[in-house]
Amino acid sequence: MAFPNAEIMVPAKDWDFWMSEENAAKAQSSEMMKNYFANVKKIYAGIESKVTRYDWGKEVAPASPRSQRPATRPDIPPLRSHPAIRKS
Repeated sequence: MAFPNAEIMVPAKDWDFWMSEENAAKAQSSEMMKNYFANVKKIYAGIESKVTRYDWGKEVAPASPRSQRPATRPDIPPLRSHPAIRKS
């Protein structure tokens, strides 16, 4: 691991979806989705205990709270810029 002390934060809803064996089983009919599930399992194998799951709306870094709207892609959650750092 390149950064062994890094904090890995994942939206709880996304973690539950991608780590679900039931969802993975449903994805077997689509080669693309089957590969997505396999890749997620491969990436997090052995480091599951280092992952911090967070809820929608939680501030994950100073001035960058999560948006309440769903992401356009499951792998890229939307962030909302804080009013103090928005450009006018």
